Amino acid sequence: MKTVNLILILSFWSVALWGQTNFVDSTSWIQYNFQTGSYLKDIKRIKVHTPVVFEIRNINPFAYTVTVTPKDSVVARSSFDKELLEAITNSELQKGAEKLSATQVEVNSSVANQAPELVTADFKNGTDGKSKNQESFNKISEIVKLQEQSWELKEKLQSYQDSLNRIESHISKIGNDTTNAQSKDSAAIAKVKEMEEIRKAEYDTLQSEAKKRLTEIEYKTKKLQKEVNDALKTYESLLSTFIQKYDAFLIDSRYLLRMLRYTNSINAVADNPQLDYNLFKRQFKGDVDRMSAELFKSLNEIDNYKRSHSELADAYFRLIYTPALDSIMEPSGIAKAQAYPNFLKAKADGLSKWFADYAADNIIKQAIWVASILSDSTQYNFHSSPIQPENDLLQFEVKIAKRRPVHPNALYREKNFTYRQPLYGGTRVDFSLGLAASYYWNAPTYELDTESRITKAGPDHMVAPAVLGMVTMSRRRTGYIAWGGSAGLGLDINEGKIQLSNFFIGPTMLLGKSERIFLSLGASLKDVGRLKSGYEYTIGDKLGTEIPPTSDLSSYMAKHYRIGVFASITYSLTKDALAMIKNLR
Repeated sequence: MKTVNLILILSFWSVALWGQTNFVDSTSWIQYNFQTGSYLKDIKRIKVHTPVVFEIRNINPFAYTVTVTPKDSVVARSSFDKELLEAITNSELQKGAEKLSATQVEVNSSVANQAPELVTADFKNGTDGKSKNQESFNKISEIVKLQEQSWELKEKLQSYQDSLNRIESHISKIGNDTTNAQSKDSAAIAKVKEMEEIRKAEYDTLQSEAKKRLTEIEYKTKKLQKEVNDALKTYESLLSTFIQKYDAFLIDSRYLLRMLRYTNSINAVADNPQLDYNLFKRQFKGDVDRMSAELFKSLNEIDNYKRSHSELADAYFRLIYTPALDSIMEPSGIAKAQAYPNFLKAKADGLSKWFADYAADNIIKQAIWVASILSDSTQYNFHSSPIQPENDLLQFEVKIAKRRPVHPNALYREKNFTYRQPLYGGTRVDFSLGLAASYYWNAPTYELDTESRITKAGPDHMVAPAVLGMVTMSRRRTGYIAWGGSAGLGLDINEGKIQLSNFFIGPTMLLGKSERIFLSLGASLKDVGRLKSGYEYTIGDKLGTEIPPTSDLSSYMAKHYRIGVFASITYSLTKDALAMIKNLR
Protein backbone atom coordinates (compact mmCIF):
# COMPACT_ATOMS: atom_id res chain seq x y z
CA MET A 1 0.00 0.00 0.00
CA LYS A 2 2.79 2.39 0.86
CA THR A 3 4.41 1.64 -2.47
CA VAL A 4 1.20 2.48 -4.34
CA ASN A 5 0.83 5.79 -2.46
CA LEU A 6 4.44 6.70 -3.20
CA ILE A 7 3.94 5.95 -6.90
CA LEU A 8 0.81 8.10 -6.99
CA ILE A 9 2.57 11.01 -5.28
CA LEU A 10 5.50 10.84 -7.70
CA SER A 11 3.10 10.66 -10.63
CA PHE A 12 1.16 13.75 -9.56
CA TRP A 13 4.41 15.60 -8.91
CA SER A 14 5.73 14.72 -12.37
CA VAL A 15 2.49 15.84 -14.01
CA ALA A 16 2.64 19.15 -12.11
CA LEU A 17 6.20 19.77 -13.22
CA TRP A 18 5.36 18.84 -16.80
CA GLY A 19 2.45 21.26 -16.78
CA GLN A 20 4.56 24.24 -15.74
CA THR A 21 5.26 26.76 -18.47
CA ASN A 22 8.91 27.66 -18.97
CA PHE A 23 9.70 31.33 -19.50
CA VAL A 24 10.88 32.08 -23.01
CA ASP A 25 12.31 35.46 -23.87
CA SER A 26 10.73 36.41 -27.19
CA THR A 27 12.57 39.71 -27.54
CA SER A 28 14.30 40.21 -30.87
CA TRP A 29 17.71 41.90 -30.80
CA ILE A 30 19.30 43.93 -33.56
CA GLN A 31 23.01 44.21 -32.79
CA TYR A 32 25.27 46.83 -34.39
CA ASN A 33 29.04 46.91 -33.81
CA PHE A 34 30.12 50.53 -33.49
CA GLN A 35 33.84 49.78 -33.88
CA THR A 36 33.51 47.87 -37.17
CA GLY A 37 30.38 49.58 -38.48
CA SER A 38 28.67 46.25 -39.24
CA TYR A 39 25.70 44.34 -37.89
CA LEU A 40 26.53 41.45 -35.60
CA LYS A 41 22.92 40.30 -35.72
CA ASP A 42 20.46 41.45 -38.35
CA ILE A 43 16.95 40.03 -38.09
CA LYS A 44 15.53 39.45 -41.55
CA ARG A 45 12.06 38.59 -40.32
CA ILE A 46 10.37 40.38 -37.42
CA LYS A 47 6.91 39.40 -36.34
CA VAL A 48 4.42 42.05 -35.34
CA HIS A 49 3.79 42.61 -31.63
CA THR A 50 7.20 41.13 -30.87
CA PRO A 51 9.42 43.26 -28.58
CA VAL A 52 12.41 44.54 -30.54
CA VAL A 53 15.54 46.13 -29.04
CA PHE A 54 18.23 47.94 -31.01
CA GLU A 55 21.63 47.30 -29.44
CA ILE A 56 24.88 49.14 -30.20
CA ARG A 57 27.98 47.31 -29.00
CA ASN A 58 31.54 48.43 -28.33
CA ILE A 59 30.75 52.12 -27.87
CA ASN A 60 32.16 54.41 -25.17
CA PRO A 61 29.16 55.81 -23.28
CA PHE A 62 31.27 58.68 -21.87
CA ALA A 63 32.42 59.91 -25.29
CA TYR A 64 29.20 59.54 -27.27
CA THR A 65 25.54 60.19 -26.77
CA VAL A 66 23.17 57.84 -28.58
CA THR A 67 19.60 58.63 -29.62
CA VAL A 68 17.40 55.99 -31.23
CA THR A 69 14.04 57.05 -32.64
CA PRO A 70 11.72 54.18 -33.61
CA LYS A 71 8.98 54.90 -36.09
CA ASP A 72 6.17 53.39 -34.04
CA SER A 73 7.18 54.45 -30.58
CA VAL A 74 8.58 57.24 -28.52
CA VAL A 75 12.17 58.29 -28.75
CA ALA A 76 14.45 55.79 -27.03
CA ARG A 77 17.50 57.08 -25.21
CA SER A 78 20.61 55.59 -23.58
CA SER A 79 20.19 53.63 -20.36
CA PHE A 80 23.03 55.71 -18.84
CA ASP A 81 22.17 58.90 -16.90
CA LYS A 82 23.20 61.56 -19.46
CA GLU A 83 23.38 64.62 -16.62
CA LEU A 84 25.60 62.69 -13.87
CA LEU A 85 28.15 61.49 -16.64
CA GLU A 86 28.64 65.15 -17.81
CA ALA A 87 29.03 66.28 -14.09
CA ILE A 88 31.58 63.24 -13.61
CA THR A 89 33.11 63.42 -17.36
CA ASN A 90 32.97 67.28 -17.35
CA SER A 91 36.44 68.56 -17.80
CA GLU A 92 36.09 70.11 -14.37
CA LEU A 93 39.42 68.74 -13.25
CA GLN A 94 41.29 70.66 -15.91
CA LYS A 95 39.30 73.79 -15.08
CA GLY A 96 39.95 73.18 -11.40
CA ALA A 97 43.68 72.88 -12.00
CA GLU A 98 43.67 76.20 -13.83
CA LYS A 99 41.63 77.71 -11.02
CA LEU A 100 44.10 76.33 -8.47
CA SER A 101 47.03 77.89 -10.32
CA ALA A 102 45.23 81.22 -10.50
CA THR A 103 44.40 81.03 -6.79
CA GLN A 104 48.00 80.30 -5.89
CA VAL A 105 49.23 83.19 -7.99
CA GLU A 106 46.72 85.50 -6.35
CA VAL A 107 47.76 84.37 -2.88
CA ASN A 108 51.45 84.70 -3.67
CA SER A 109 50.98 88.19 -5.04
CA SER A 110 48.85 89.41 -2.14
CA VAL A 111 51.14 88.13 0.63
CA ALA A 112 54.92 88.64 0.81
CA ASN A 113 56.79 85.46 0.04
CA GLN A 114 59.35 85.94 2.79
CA ALA A 115 59.44 87.52 6.25
CA PRO A 116 60.81 91.11 6.30
CA GLU A 117 64.06 91.73 8.11
CA LEU A 118 63.80 92.94 11.72
CA VAL A 119 65.72 96.09 12.56
CA THR A 120 66.60 97.72 15.89
CA ALA A 121 63.74 100.18 15.64
CA ASP A 122 61.35 97.27 15.79
CA PHE A 123 62.40 96.52 19.37
CA LYS A 124 61.21 98.72 22.24
CA ASN A 125 63.81 101.32 23.17
CA GLY A 126 62.02 103.41 25.80
CA THR A 127 59.02 103.88 27.99
CA ASP A 128 58.20 107.40 26.92
CA GLY A 129 54.60 106.60 26.15
CA LYS A 130 55.01 106.04 22.45
CA SER A 131 54.36 102.34 22.87
CA LYS A 132 50.82 101.25 23.42
CA ASN A 133 52.11 98.87 26.13
CA GLN A 134 53.49 101.55 28.47
CA GLU A 135 53.15 99.32 31.55
CA SER A 136 55.36 96.61 30.13
CA PHE A 137 58.95 96.57 31.34
CA ASN A 138 61.54 97.74 28.82
CA LYS A 139 63.69 94.68 29.17
CA ILE A 140 65.82 95.01 26.08
CA SER A 141 66.61 98.70 26.71
CA GLU A 142 67.38 98.03 30.39
CA ILE A 143 69.75 95.24 29.49
CA VAL A 144 71.59 97.54 27.09
CA LYS A 145 71.92 100.29 29.73
CA LEU A 146 73.20 97.86 32.36
CA GLN A 147 75.77 96.55 29.93
CA GLU A 148 76.94 100.11 29.20
CA GLN A 149 77.32 100.83 32.94
CA SER A 150 79.28 97.63 33.38
CA TRP A 151 81.61 98.61 30.57
CA GLU A 152 82.13 102.11 32.09
CA LEU A 153 83.02 100.67 35.53
CA LYS A 154 85.41 98.21 34.00
CA GLU A 155 87.11 100.99 32.02
CA LYS A 156 87.41 103.15 35.16
CA LEU A 157 88.98 100.30 37.15
CA GLN A 158 91.35 99.64 34.32
CA SER A 159 92.33 103.34 34.30
CA TYR A 160 93.10 103.25 38.05
CA GLN A 161 95.08 100.08 37.60
CA ASP A 162 97.12 101.67 34.85
CA SER A 163 97.78 104.74 37.06
CA LEU A 164 99.01 102.58 39.96
CA ASN A 165 101.26 100.69 37.64
CA ARG A 166 102.78 103.93 36.43
CA ILE A 167 103.36 105.13 40.06
CA GLU A 168 105.07 101.90 41.02
CA SER A 169 107.24 102.14 37.95
CA HIS A 170 108.14 105.74 38.82
CA ILE A 171 109.03 104.85 42.45
CA SER A 172 111.19 102.00 41.29
CA LYS A 173 112.99 104.28 38.88
CA ILE A 174 113.62 106.91 41.59
CA GLY A 175 114.97 104.25 43.92
CA ASN A 176 117.38 103.01 41.31
CA ASP A 177 118.53 106.50 40.47
CA THR A 178 119.13 107.36 44.19
CA THR A 179 121.12 104.20 44.82
CA ASN A 180 123.33 104.77 41.85
CA ALA A 181 123.99 108.34 42.84
CA GLN A 182 124.41 107.29 46.49
CA SER A 183 122.35 110.24 47.43
CA LYS A 184 119.04 109.49 48.98
CA ASP A 185 116.18 111.93 49.34
CA SER A 186 114.06 110.43 52.08
CA ALA A 187 111.48 113.22 51.83
CA ALA A 188 110.86 112.56 48.14
CA ILE A 189 110.63 108.85 48.69
CA ALA A 190 108.22 109.26 51.53
CA LYS A 191 106.05 111.54 49.45
CA VAL A 192 105.93 109.08 46.62
CA LYS A 193 105.06 106.25 48.95
CA GLU A 194 102.33 108.33 50.51
CA MET A 195 100.84 109.00 47.09
CA GLU A 196 101.02 105.31 46.31
CA GLU A 197 99.14 104.46 49.48
CA ILE A 198 96.45 107.00 48.69
CA ARG A 199 96.09 105.60 45.20
CA LYS A 200 95.83 102.08 46.50
CA ALA A 201 93.20 103.11 49.03
CA GLU A 202 91.17 104.87 46.35
CA TYR A 203 91.58 101.90 44.03
CA ASP A 204 90.46 99.47 46.69
CA THR A 205 87.41 101.57 47.46
CA LEU A 206 86.56 101.95 43.79
CA GLN A 207 87.17 98.32 43.14
CA SER A 208 84.88 97.32 45.99
CA GLU A 209 82.11 99.61 44.80
CA ALA A 210 82.62 98.53 41.20
CA LYS A 211 82.44 94.84 42.10
CA LYS A 212 79.27 95.44 44.05
CA ARG A 213 77.76 97.38 41.18
CA LEU A 214 78.90 94.81 38.63
CA THR A 215 77.32 92.07 40.71
CA GLU A 216 74.02 93.96 40.76
CA ILE A 217 74.26 94.61 37.02
CA GLU A 218 75.03 90.99 36.27
CA TYR A 219 72.07 89.77 38.37
CA LYS A 220 69.71 92.24 36.79
CA THR A 221 70.99 91.48 33.30
CA LYS A 222 70.56 87.73 33.76
CA LYS A 223 67.04 88.24 35.08
CA LEU A 224 66.06 90.44 32.19
CA GLN A 225 67.78 88.16 29.70
CA LYS A 226 65.87 85.21 31.11
CA GLU A 227 62.57 87.02 30.66
CA VAL A 228 63.49 87.90 27.08
CA ASN A 229 64.62 84.36 26.35
CA ASP A 230 61.45 82.95 27.87
CA ALA A 231 59.32 85.22 25.68
CA LEU A 232 61.30 84.25 22.59
CA LYS A 233 61.14 80.57 23.50
CA THR A 234 57.37 80.82 23.93
CA TYR A 235 56.99 82.43 20.52
CA GLU A 236 59.45 80.02 18.92
CA SER A 237 57.55 77.08 20.42
CA LEU A 238 54.27 78.38 19.07
CA LEU A 239 55.90 79.08 15.71
CA SER A 240 57.40 75.58 15.62
CA THR A 241 53.98 74.07 16.38
CA PHE A 242 52.42 76.17 13.63
CA ILE A 243 55.08 75.06 11.12
CA GLN A 244 54.51 71.42 12.09
CA LYS A 245 50.76 71.79 11.59
CA TYR A 246 51.39 73.50 8.27
CA ASP A 247 53.69 70.67 7.15
CA ALA A 248 51.04 68.12 8.16
CA PHE A 249 48.43 70.11 6.22
CA LEU A 250 50.71 70.14 3.18
CA ILE A 251 51.15 66.37 3.38
CA ASP A 252 47.39 65.83 3.47
CA SER A 253 46.87 68.40 0.70
CA ARG A 254 49.48 66.79 -1.55
CA TYR A 255 47.79 63.43 -0.98
CA LEU A 256 44.43 64.90 -1.90
CA LEU A 257 45.92 66.56 -4.99
CA ARG A 258 47.40 63.22 -6.02
CA MET A 259 43.96 61.67 -5.71
CA LEU A 260 42.53 64.44 -7.89
CA ARG A 261 45.22 63.71 -10.46
CA TYR A 262 43.99 60.11 -10.38
CA THR A 263 40.49 61.33 -11.19
CA ASN A 264 41.96 63.33 -14.05
CA SER A 265 43.65 60.20 -15.39
CA ILE A 266 40.45 58.15 -15.10
CA ASN A 267 38.46 60.86 -16.87
CA ALA A 268 41.09 60.99 -19.63
CA VAL A 269 40.55 57.27 -20.23
CA ALA A 270 36.77 57.70 -20.14
CA ASP A 271 36.94 60.53 -22.71
CA ASN A 272 38.77 58.37 -25.29
CA PRO A 273 36.40 58.20 -28.30
CA GLN A 274 38.11 55.03 -29.59
CA LEU A 275 37.68 53.15 -26.32
CA ASP A 276 35.87 49.84 -26.07
CA TYR A 277 36.12 47.15 -23.44
CA ASN A 278 38.81 45.16 -25.25
CA LEU A 279 41.04 48.22 -25.55
CA PHE A 280 40.34 49.17 -21.94
CA LYS A 281 41.15 45.69 -20.67
CA ARG A 282 44.33 45.52 -22.73
CA GLN A 283 45.83 48.94 -21.94
CA PHE A 284 44.10 50.70 -19.05
CA LYS A 285 42.33 48.27 -16.73
CA GLY A 286 45.28 47.62 -14.41
CA ASP A 287 46.03 51.30 -13.81
CA VAL A 288 42.37 52.26 -13.49
CA ASP A 289 41.69 49.50 -10.94
CA ARG A 290 44.74 50.56 -8.92
CA MET A 291 43.75 54.23 -8.96
CA SER A 292 40.15 53.36 -8.13
CA ALA A 293 41.29 51.39 -5.07
CA GLU A 294 43.43 54.34 -3.94
CA LEU A 295 40.52 56.70 -4.44
CA PHE A 296 38.26 54.46 -2.38
CA LYS A 297 40.78 54.54 0.47
CA SER A 298 41.15 58.30 0.16
CA LEU A 299 37.53 58.86 1.18
CA ASN A 300 38.67 58.42 4.78
CA GLU A 301 41.73 60.63 4.24
CA ILE A 302 39.53 63.57 3.29
CA ASP A 303 38.50 63.80 6.94
CA ASN A 304 42.19 63.88 7.91
CA TYR A 305 42.73 66.80 5.56
CA LYS A 306 39.85 68.73 7.10
CA ARG A 307 41.14 67.96 10.60
CA SER A 308 44.69 69.09 9.73
CA HIS A 309 43.37 72.39 8.39
CA SER A 310 41.38 72.91 11.60
CA GLU A 311 44.46 72.19 13.73
CA LEU A 312 46.48 74.59 11.59
CA ALA A 313 43.91 77.33 12.21
CA ASP A 314 44.09 76.71 15.98
CA ALA A 315 47.89 76.86 15.98
CA TYR A 316 47.81 80.06 13.95
CA PHE A 317 45.38 81.68 16.40
CA ARG A 318 47.62 80.86 19.39
CA LEU A 319 50.68 82.16 17.53
CA ILE A 320 49.17 85.45 16.39
CA TYR A 321 47.48 86.37 19.66
CA THR A 322 50.24 85.39 22.10
CA PRO A 323 51.49 88.33 24.32
CA ALA A 324 55.06 87.02 24.29
CA LEU A 325 56.34 89.62 21.80
CA ASP A 326 54.42 92.58 23.21
CA SER A 327 57.02 93.24 25.96
CA ILE A 328 60.07 93.10 23.71
CA MET A 329 58.93 94.43 20.31
CA GLU A 330 57.14 97.35 18.79
CA PRO A 331 54.04 96.63 16.62
CA SER A 332 56.13 97.07 13.47
CA GLY A 333 58.52 94.38 14.64
CA ILE A 334 55.69 92.07 15.62
CA ALA A 335 54.13 92.52 12.17
CA LYS A 336 57.41 91.60 10.50
CA ALA A 337 57.92 88.60 12.77
CA GLN A 338 54.43 87.34 11.93
CA ALA A 339 54.62 88.07 8.19
CA TYR A 340 55.85 84.60 7.25
CA PRO A 341 53.20 82.76 9.34
CA ASN A 342 50.59 85.01 7.75
CA PHE A 343 51.90 84.07 4.31
CA LEU A 344 51.70 80.34 5.08
CA LYS A 345 48.22 80.68 6.55
CA ALA A 346 47.01 82.59 3.48
CA LYS A 347 48.34 79.83 1.19
CA ALA A 348 46.66 77.16 3.31
CA ASP A 349 43.35 79.04 3.30
CA GLY A 350 43.52 79.53 -0.46
CA LEU A 351 44.17 75.84 -1.03
CA SER A 352 41.39 74.85 1.36
CA LYS A 353 38.96 77.19 -0.39
CA TRP A 354 39.87 75.70 -3.76
CA PHE A 355 39.22 72.18 -2.47
CA ALA A 356 35.86 73.31 -1.09
CA ASP A 357 34.82 75.12 -4.30
CA TYR A 358 35.97 72.22 -6.43
CA ALA A 359 34.02 69.73 -4.28
CA ALA A 360 36.96 67.35 -4.19
CA ASP A 361 35.12 64.66 -2.24
CA ASN A 362 32.29 64.54 -4.81
CA ILE A 363 34.79 64.45 -7.69
CA ILE A 364 36.53 61.47 -6.08
CA LYS A 365 33.23 59.64 -5.56
CA GLN A 366 32.25 60.24 -9.17
CA ALA A 367 35.64 59.01 -10.41
CA ILE A 368 35.16 55.77 -8.45
CA TRP A 369 31.77 55.37 -10.12
CA VAL A 370 33.27 56.06 -13.56
CA ALA A 371 36.00 53.48 -12.95
CA SER A 372 33.40 50.86 -12.01
CA ILE A 373 31.53 51.53 -15.27
CA LEU A 374 34.72 51.31 -17.32
CA SER A 375 35.49 47.90 -15.76
CA ASP A 376 32.03 46.52 -16.63
CA SER A 377 31.94 45.10 -20.15
CA THR A 378 28.14 45.38 -20.37
CA GLN A 379 28.31 49.16 -20.02
CA TYR A 380 29.87 49.46 -23.48
CA ASN A 381 26.60 48.26 -25.03
CA PHE A 382 23.68 50.59 -25.66
CA HIS A 383 20.15 49.16 -25.47
CA SER A 384 17.18 51.05 -26.77
CA SER A 385 13.85 50.76 -25.05
CA PRO A 386 11.90 47.76 -26.41
CA ILE A 387 9.27 48.53 -28.99
CA GLN A 388 6.41 46.30 -30.16
CA PRO A 389 5.77 47.36 -33.77
CA GLU A 390 2.31 47.11 -35.24
CA ASN A 391 2.82 48.50 -38.71
CA ASP A 392 4.45 47.04 -41.74
CA LEU A 393 7.94 48.45 -41.45
CA LEU A 394 10.06 48.77 -38.36
CA GLN A 395 12.41 51.72 -38.54
CA PHE A 396 15.12 52.92 -36.15
CA GLU A 397 16.68 56.31 -36.75
CA VAL A 398 20.06 56.19 -35.01
CA LYS A 399 22.09 59.27 -34.16
CA ILE A 400 25.53 58.88 -32.54
CA ALA A 401 27.07 62.22 -31.59
CA LYS A 402 30.04 63.25 -29.49
CA ARG A 403 29.12 64.12 -25.96
CA ARG A 404 31.48 67.11 -25.76
CA PRO A 405 34.49 68.29 -27.82
CA VAL A 406 37.32 67.10 -25.59
CA HIS A 407 39.49 65.95 -28.49
CA PRO A 408 39.85 67.06 -32.13
CA ASN A 409 36.83 66.26 -34.29
CA ALA A 410 38.88 63.87 -36.42
CA LEU A 411 39.07 61.41 -33.51
CA TYR A 412 35.30 61.10 -33.21
CA ARG A 413 33.14 58.83 -35.35
CA GLU A 414 29.75 60.45 -35.36
CA LYS A 415 27.11 58.54 -37.29
CA ASN A 416 23.56 59.09 -38.48
CA PHE A 417 21.80 56.16 -40.14
CA THR A 418 18.40 54.50 -40.40
CA TYR A 419 17.68 50.82 -39.94
CA ARG A 420 14.58 49.47 -41.71
CA GLN A 421 13.10 46.02 -41.60
CA PRO A 422 9.68 44.81 -42.82
CA LEU A 423 7.40 42.89 -40.49
CA TYR A 424 5.37 39.74 -41.00
CA GLY A 425 2.33 38.25 -39.34
CA GLY A 426 -1.05 39.64 -38.61
CA THR A 427 -3.47 41.30 -40.98
CA ARG A 428 -2.58 44.29 -43.07
CA VAL A 429 -5.18 46.79 -44.25
CA ASP A 430 -4.29 49.08 -47.15
CA PHE A 431 -6.17 51.90 -48.78
CA SER A 432 -5.33 52.44 -52.43
CA LEU A 433 -6.45 54.54 -55.34
CA GLY A 434 -6.22 53.75 -59.04
CA LEU A 435 -8.00 52.81 -62.23
CA ALA A 436 -10.28 49.89 -63.07
CA ALA A 437 -11.85 48.49 -66.22
CA SER A 438 -15.05 46.43 -65.95
CA TYR A 439 -16.79 44.18 -68.45
CA TYR A 440 -20.54 43.41 -68.23
CA TRP A 441 -22.57 40.93 -70.35
CA ASN A 442 -26.18 41.54 -71.41
CA ALA A 443 -25.85 45.22 -70.76
CA PRO A 444 -26.92 47.05 -73.95
CA THR A 445 -26.81 50.77 -74.25
CA TYR A 446 -29.61 52.90 -75.72
CA GLU A 447 -29.98 56.17 -77.50
CA LEU A 448 -32.66 58.28 -79.24
CA ASP A 449 -32.69 58.63 -82.96
CA THR A 450 -33.80 61.71 -84.86
CA GLU A 451 -37.41 60.66 -84.59
CA SER A 452 -37.24 60.29 -80.80
CA ARG A 453 -37.29 56.56 -80.97
CA ILE A 454 -35.21 54.39 -78.67
CA THR A 455 -32.62 52.50 -80.56
CA LYS A 456 -29.85 50.21 -79.52
CA ALA A 457 -26.56 52.04 -79.54
CA GLY A 458 -24.21 49.13 -79.56
CA PRO A 459 -23.59 45.50 -78.69
CA ASP A 460 -25.15 43.77 -75.71
CA HIS A 461 -22.03 44.12 -73.49
CA MET A 462 -20.48 47.08 -71.71
CA VAL A 463 -16.90 48.07 -70.91
CA ALA A 464 -16.78 50.72 -68.17
CA PRO A 465 -13.65 52.49 -66.88
CA ALA A 466 -13.72 53.95 -63.39
CA VAL A 467 -11.58 55.70 -60.83
CA LEU A 468 -11.29 53.14 -58.09
CA GLY A 469 -10.79 53.35 -54.35
CA MET A 470 -10.12 50.05 -52.62
CA VAL A 471 -9.57 48.52 -49.22
CA THR A 472 -7.24 45.54 -49.27
CA MET A 473 -6.73 43.02 -46.51
CA SER A 474 -3.73 40.74 -46.70
CA ARG A 475 -1.50 38.54 -44.61
CA ARG A 476 1.55 40.61 -43.74
CA ARG A 477 4.71 39.24 -45.35
CA THR A 478 8.31 40.36 -45.67
CA GLY A 479 8.65 39.60 -49.38
CA TYR A 480 7.93 41.84 -52.33
CA ILE A 481 4.81 39.87 -53.32
CA ALA A 482 1.80 39.20 -51.13
CA TRP A 483 -1.78 38.07 -51.68
CA GLY A 484 -4.98 39.41 -50.26
CA GLY A 485 -8.54 40.36 -50.94
CA SER A 486 -9.93 43.75 -51.93
CA ALA A 487 -13.24 45.55 -52.01
CA GLY A 488 -13.88 48.99 -53.35
CA LEU A 489 -16.03 51.60 -54.98
CA GLY A 490 -15.75 53.09 -58.41
CA LEU A 491 -16.44 56.64 -59.47
CA ASP A 492 -17.65 57.44 -62.97
CA ILE A 493 -19.17 60.40 -64.74
CA ASN A 494 -22.66 60.12 -66.12
CA GLU A 495 -23.95 63.13 -68.06
CA GLY A 496 -21.54 65.40 -66.23
CA LYS A 497 -22.34 64.02 -62.80
CA ILE A 498 -19.92 62.11 -60.57
CA GLN A 499 -21.59 59.07 -59.10
CA LEU A 500 -20.78 55.95 -57.13
CA SER A 501 -22.06 53.22 -59.37
CA ASN A 502 -19.44 50.50 -59.31
CA PHE A 503 -18.73 47.96 -56.60
CA PHE A 504 -15.69 45.70 -56.80
CA ILE A 505 -14.52 42.64 -54.92
CA GLY A 506 -11.84 40.11 -55.66
CA PRO A 507 -8.36 38.76 -54.97
CA THR A 508 -5.36 41.08 -55.11
CA MET A 509 -1.65 40.70 -55.67
CA LEU A 510 0.48 43.20 -53.71
CA LEU A 511 3.81 44.27 -55.16
CA GLY A 512 6.43 46.03 -53.02
CA LYS A 513 7.10 46.46 -49.31
CA SER A 514 6.41 49.96 -48.07
CA GLU A 515 5.23 51.68 -51.26
CA ARG A 516 2.93 49.10 -52.84
CA ILE A 517 1.09 48.55 -56.12
CA PHE A 518 -2.07 46.44 -56.11
CA LEU A 519 -3.19 44.32 -59.06
CA SER A 520 -6.77 43.12 -58.58
CA LEU A 521 -9.10 40.90 -60.59
CA GLY A 522 -12.62 39.96 -59.58
CA ALA A 523 -16.33 40.60 -59.75
CA SER A 524 -17.84 43.98 -60.36
CA LEU A 525 -21.38 45.13 -59.72
CA LYS A 526 -22.67 48.08 -61.71
CA ASP A 527 -25.93 49.84 -62.48
CA VAL A 528 -26.06 49.37 -66.22
CA GLY A 529 -29.70 50.63 -66.55
CA ARG A 530 -32.65 49.21 -68.57
CA LEU A 531 -35.83 50.49 -70.19
CA LYS A 532 -38.84 50.81 -68.03
CA SER A 533 -41.84 48.55 -68.54
CA GLY A 534 -43.62 49.36 -71.81
CA TYR A 535 -40.52 50.72 -73.45
CA GLU A 536 -38.61 47.49 -73.75
CA TYR A 537 -36.48 47.26 -76.79
CA THR A 538 -37.30 44.41 -79.14
CA ILE A 539 -34.39 42.93 -80.93
CA GLY A 540 -36.40 42.22 -84.03
CA ASP A 541 -37.87 45.70 -84.19
CA LYS A 542 -35.30 47.75 -85.98
CA LEU A 543 -37.28 50.91 -85.48
CA GLY A 544 -37.50 50.46 -81.75
CA THR A 545 -40.21 51.88 -79.57
CA GLU A 546 -41.65 55.24 -80.29
CA ILE A 547 -41.87 57.65 -77.41
CA PRO A 548 -42.98 61.23 -77.10
CA PRO A 549 -40.38 63.76 -78.13
CA THR A 550 -37.70 64.11 -75.40
CA SER A 551 -34.09 64.99 -75.01
CA ASP A 552 -33.54 63.07 -71.78
CA LEU A 553 -33.52 59.31 -72.02
CA SER A 554 -32.97 58.81 -68.25
CA SER A 555 -36.67 59.29 -67.50
CA TYR A 556 -37.37 56.08 -69.46
CA MET A 557 -34.56 54.12 -67.78
CA ALA A 558 -34.69 52.07 -64.53
CA LYS A 559 -31.81 50.92 -62.33
CA HIS A 560 -30.57 47.53 -63.19
CA TYR A 561 -27.43 45.99 -61.68
CA ARG A 562 -25.31 43.52 -63.55
CA ILE A 563 -22.39 41.45 -62.34
CA GLY A 564 -19.30 41.58 -64.44
CA VAL A 565 -15.59 41.22 -64.14
CA PHE A 566 -12.96 43.87 -63.55
CA ALA A 567 -9.23 44.37 -63.56
CA SER A 568 -7.57 47.22 -61.67
CA ILE A 569 -4.27 48.70 -60.73
CA THR A 570 -4.05 50.90 -57.66
CA TYR A 571 -1.36 52.56 -55.59
CA SER A 572 -1.19 52.57 -51.80
CA LEU A 573 -2.23 55.81 -50.14
CA THR A 574 0.87 56.50 -48.05
CA LYS A 575 1.58 59.87 -46.50
CA ASP A 576 3.68 60.88 -49.49
CA ALA A 577 0.96 59.83 -51.92
CA LEU A 578 -1.71 61.74 -50.02
CA ALA A 579 0.50 64.82 -49.98
CA MET A 580 1.01 64.54 -53.73
CA ILE A 581 -2.74 64.21 -54.35
CA LYS A 582 -3.40 67.19 -52.15
CA ASN A 583 -0.89 69.29 -54.06
CA LEU A 584 -2.36 68.25 -57.41
CA ARG A 585 -5.83 69.16 -56.25
